[in-house]
Amino acid sequence: MDQKYYVLLTKVGQGRLSEVISAEINSIMSYILLGDGGEDEGKETNPTEDDTALKRSRAKLPINRVYQHEKKKIK
Repeated sequence: MDQKYYVLLTKVGQGRLSEVISAEINSIMSYILLGDGGEDEGKETNPTEDDTALKRSRAKLPINRVYQHEKKKIK
């Protein structure tokens, strides 16, 4: 299976995260939403940073660990 799944922070999310960082506010991201293609019978979608909602929300899961991928370091 060649499907690749990933997390995408939208422009709205990037803005909110930037505000929290610049204001030096301690903020906790407590959950992540997962979705699929919705009415398209769950087909893969191509999300973009401009999206404002999932096609169809399938799960709301607690975040239990956050780490930086060792091969994809943020510089």
